[in-house]
Order: sequence, then C-alpha cells, then structure tokens
Amino acid sequence: MNILIVGANGQTGRQLIKNITEHNHHMAVALVNNAVQQAYFIDMGIDTRIINLDQKVTEIVKVLKNINALVIIGSLDEKNKETLIEIDDMLKLMDAATYAGVKRFIYLSTFETREIPLYFRPIFIQNHYIEKWLKISRCHYTIIHAGTLVDKKGTGLVEVGPNIQHREIAKEDVAKFILACLESDATICKEIKVVSGKIPIQQVISSI
Repeated sequence: MNILIVGANGQTGRQLIKNITEHNHHMAVALVNNAVQQAYFIDMGIDTRIINLDQKVTEIVKVLKNINALVIIGSLDEKNKETLIEIDDMLKLMDAATYAGVKRFIYLSTFETREIPLYFRPIFIQNHYIEKWLKISRCHYTIIHAGTLVDKKGTGLVEVGPNIQHREIAKEDVAKFILACLESDATICKEIKVVSGKIPIQQVISSI
C-alpha cells in the first residue's frame, strides 16, 4: 500500500513514516511544502510529492498516481492561511485523490468537534467540513478523534470508545494507532475516540 501523508513533517507524521517503513508491505509517501522538507525525506529514502493546489484538479490527479491511501494528520501548508482557504485546499486535494483512485482515507481530528473553546473555532470549522465530506463520500474513511497529543514515549496501550474521558495520548501511540486502522477493514466508515489507556493497540483494533 502506498500511503500519502499530509502533515508528514510534524512529529506524528515522522513517527508514522518510521512505522510504515518498518512494514515491508507498505510504502510511505510524504507530502511536502518545500525543497528543504523534500531533501530531508529523500535522505531517509522516502518518496515525496509536492502539490500545487492552484492547479486544476486534473493536474493534481497526476501527482497522486499510484497512491492507495491518504492520511491527513496536519495542515497542507505551514503558512497561516485563512480557514476557508485551508478547507478549500484540503477538499480539493481529497476530491483529486478520489479521482486518482484513492479509496482509503484516515483523518486525525480533535477529540471533540462540538464543545471546544472559542479560540479553537477555526479548527472546529475545518474538522466539520472535512468530516462531512468523508461521511458523504463513497471512500473507506476512518476519523480518529485523539486526545491531547503529547511528546512522550509511547506505551502501545490505549483506550477507545464513544464515551471515554478526555486524556493525553503520546504522538508515538497515535502514529501506531493510525497504521493499525489502515490495516484493519473493521475501522472503515468509523469514528473512533482514542486516548492513552491499558489495552494493547492491536487488541483494541480487534475488538472494533
């Protein structure tokens, strides 16, 4: 499976790429914004793509050739774009991905998408429209509502469920959980809340 990662340059993205490269039957592809990021991943032996979202969808489709799955765990651009522009760019990429034949989508969302502080409103709006697109599309999506991401060593132990309490979760564990979801058909067309817990990730995935 060729997996294109939006947000590859972040800590969670880099950890996910590390996990993917350790699986011989998967290939990570990093979506990058500039030549510096591209050089970093090329030095690691990771394939990269740079997408100009000002182009027509037909041109973006060509860049997405041979991609089987799209994982969105960060912004398309590190610049602070207006919320509506960011949403439009993301939906354009997702449309192009479907035209390119991508069937599997993973979206890393916030733990809550309704009751959040006012200063997180732009994130709420973006999540709302991206999640809505996924739910009405015919793609095989998984929406992951992760707890607060922290820079701690992962334990490989998590808790999932619609009514779990908000807690932290290590970025390393989120990356492992994303890959586990990609490999499990049981997570298709599901929304999953996940935080740190006491159950091994694979056992949690098997129970979904």
